[in-house]
Amino acid sequence: MDALRLRTPKGLRFISQLSKARDQLSVLMLMQKLRRMHCVMWAEGTLEIVDASQSPTKFIFSDHPVTLFNAHVFPGDPKIPPNEDPHLHWLGTQTLFPFDKNRLYILTHVEFVHSPGSGKARKARTNARYFDPSNSMVRYDDCIRSRYLTEKQVLEVNYIIKARADRYIAGRCEEDLFPERHLKTTQWNKLGQFLLPPKHKVIKQDGCTVVKMKDGRYYFQDQFGRRPTQKRNLSLRSSVHRKWKRISSVF
Repeated sequence: MDALRLRTPKGLRFISQLSKARDQLSVLMLMQKLRRMHCVMWAEGTLEIVDASQSPTKFIFSDHPVTLFNAHVFPGDPKIPPNEDPHLHWLGTQTLFPFDKNRLYILTHVEFVHSPGSGKARKARTNARYFDPSNSMVRYDDCIRSRYLTEKQVLEVNYIIKARADRYIAGRCEEDLFPERHLKTTQWNKLGQFLLPPKHKVIKQDGCTVVKMKDGRYYFQDQFGRRPTQKRNLSLRSSVHRKWKRISSVF
């Protein structure tokens, strides 16, 4: 996904503006270095796959296939450089990626799921970072897969994809390319309100991760990838060890 986002014409322009690189070779080399820049925050977010199989309209595709959507940052926003997307580290920014005509992958910051709002949409998420040299620990077995979208919802997604495309979009037929013809409103902050996952479905994606190694060491991490200091680590180790001992004695 990260490579798909950066190797498009729009993605390469983003890298060029970011680095001030003047020649194509420099941009391509930098693309290789940055190709995993989104992975940490994507993996630490809420993961969901929604289904359009019950809708007669299907998802379209664009020449910028990984779409960053923020309902409170409209295309052409004067605070965003021309032709750029909202920043991924902003709380209100969601990532939309159609796998195929029926399945859409949605990645959302957990904090925004629990407490959304226009005032928080441009604020940085907790421990926002584009790379993590210590390799944050994440899980992929809790992806939400329980929602089916209506035709109106699919049309809204298609309009968002179209609005954030660079130049080209593709669909099954010509009518698919004009979702705005079938929407009552294209006001940006009224689109995609259904894209936030149900709060009760993200319980497994909250909390802390504790791992005990074979040599007796412990690894601690909260849901935002933060790790305690050495002093705090020792305190947590003793506390966790006591709790595990108490729990194991019950079973």
